[in-house]
Amino acid sequence: MRDIARLIQQRPEVGIRHSTPQAYFQELKRSAQPLPRVAKSLNRWATGCYSSMARLKKQFRQLENEYFLTEKMAAAAAFQGLMKYPQAELEEALKDLLFVEFHDILPGSSIPPAEQDCLQTIAHGLTILARIKVEAFLKLSSGQKQATEGEIPILVYNPHPGKVRQQVECEFNLADAKFWNQFTDVQVYQDGRPLPTQVEHEASSLHKVDWRKRVVFAAELEAGQMSRFDCRMKVLPARKPPVLKARKGTIRFKTNQLDIVINARTGRVDKFCVEGIHYCQKNAFGLYVMQDNEDSWGMDTKNYNKAAGRFKLLDPAAAGQFAGGQGRIGAVRVVEDGPVRSVIEALFGYEHSFVCQRYILPKAGTEVGIETRVFWQQKDQMLKLAIPLTSSDWKYLGQVAYGVEEFPGDGGEIAAQKWVAAVDRKQKVALTCINEGTYSFDFTPAAMRLTLLRSPAYSCGPVGERPWAPQDYFVPRMDQGEHVFRFYINAGRKNRRLEEVSFEAQARNEKPFALSFFPEGGGVKPKPAVLIDSPAVQVSAVKQSERGRQMVIRLHETTGKKRSTVLRLPLVRKSKKVNLGPYEIKTLKVNPAAGTIIQTNLLEK
Repeated sequence: MRDIARLIQQRPEVGIRHSTPQAYFQELKRSAQPLPRVAKSLNRWATGCYSSMARLKKQFRQLENEYFLTEKMAAAAAFQGLMKYPQAELEEALKDLLFVEFHDILPGSSIPPAEQDCLQTIAHGLTILARIKVEAFLKLSSGQKQATEGEIPILVYNPHPGKVRQQVECEFNLADAKFWNQFTDVQVYQDGRPLPTQVEHEASSLHKVDWRKRVVFAAELEAGQMSRFDCRMKVLPARKPPVLKARKGTIRFKTNQLDIVINARTGRVDKFCVEGIHYCQKNAFGLYVMQDNEDSWGMDTKNYNKAAGRFKLLDPAAAGQFAGGQGRIGAVRVVEDGPVRSVIEALFGYEHSFVCQRYILPKAGTEVGIETRVFWQQKDQMLKLAIPLTSSDWKYLGQVAYGVEEFPGDGGEIAAQKWVAAVDRKQKVALTCINEGTYSFDFTPAAMRLTLLRSPAYSCGPVGERPWAPQDYFVPRMDQGEHVFRFYINAGRKNRRLEEVSFEAQARNEKPFALSFFPEGGGVKPKPAVLIDSPAVQVSAVKQSERGRQMVIRLHETTGKKRSTVLRLPLVRKSKKVNLGPYEIKTLKVNPAAGTIIQTNLLEK
């Protein structure tokens, strides 16, 4: 204050006065001066922060997803009188989430003790939410009949306001373990109708013990409610071997919608064709090591385009050693193959780092899964997953906070949320990529690259001309060790892809909860809390109001177009047409007792 007073005395020609932000903006409004309008992100700066501490960023995304998922489930159960709404517990988990968003934590520029402390904070929030989610799930299983003798039920709760079509994965134990040569196959039924089902390798590693089962089945989950599936078992002499095999150095996977070729000599994708349209050049989904430095923030770096090398397929001896076996194995293999999907595994190495990459190819539909398990031991380097595209006339888009932004194709590092897309201007098709916890990307005229992680020093930045990090003792680097990244690639007509991708990304991140559970058979089946008739309108939150016992529903238009949707509330037997502007957020407050629906603001006032 003394400095300001001194400045006022020193500069009498300038009117300087003590004021408030409100008074400043009122004066600005009265002046009627035209102000510059910025309609794009203020990035890029500190581009290293988009991917530093990838482990913490992924855990943060998990906590964020679990919070919104659990909040929806708790609201659906509480507003039907099945449980008390856990307001205090949710608030405690929310504080954990908000704390981790603080500067130097989520950006990934802190020191190792801070990283560990915040991972513990995230784990605390996840533990709270896990307990609430299980309680809500059990309450929402009300009205489910008891299992028939010899069957094992699987219940899946879909918290979203629209139907979700996904490959459901769930594990359970058989009644008894068998230690001799046999294999128990599983068939999943819904309302007596068999669904495409396959048994895959379970999470445990017990060899030739027929006990634990991991079933994968294709299902359509009803909106906002519990779906019931029943498993029936059949004993076979042995597990059926994969039908899909490598021929002449390639593995070709072909359905009526997909034609994908994986090169068995490189482990990369040489053909990615969806409904007759080729989207990728050869060598797609390759892993490239980029030159980086010790700077945690990446203060002076706009792009990471200089390659230090790339991961290459392991030879049979190295592949066997990396896989944990005692012999030689092929580095590219079909590890799962059934009525639902085929899974191809490829093993790569670069210096002291290794990768197990899996291509998950659906027998129905066009969404391809990529699972990249990285064992990272590089220093001052960055890892990118590259998707070279077939033409050079692409527009690049990505999800940002409650909106979509167009990004330049200049190779610079950018930050986005749950999905990015490449739109072909000529053919009017789009390739979309959903992630589960990755925020950093770059685009060139003919490629999309996903930044997986980087390994600078902790809390290190440029200071003058001297070395940035100490050179005379060991300095630990970030994100060493094991990481798992998952992506979901889809392609099709531009308008449909861009209308559906935000809902798909939400459903992938806020996953419907599946559990093998034997219900007691009593009660009444709960109703859906909220239903929406447009995939382009997202329900980002369903919760109890901060004050009182009203239901708060937050809607968001995801495509940048004006649209209307019908909001249906089976709990109060009400429907309401809702009009939304481009990217508009609209908050509604429902009084279940009175049956009223009113619009409110983000503060619920």
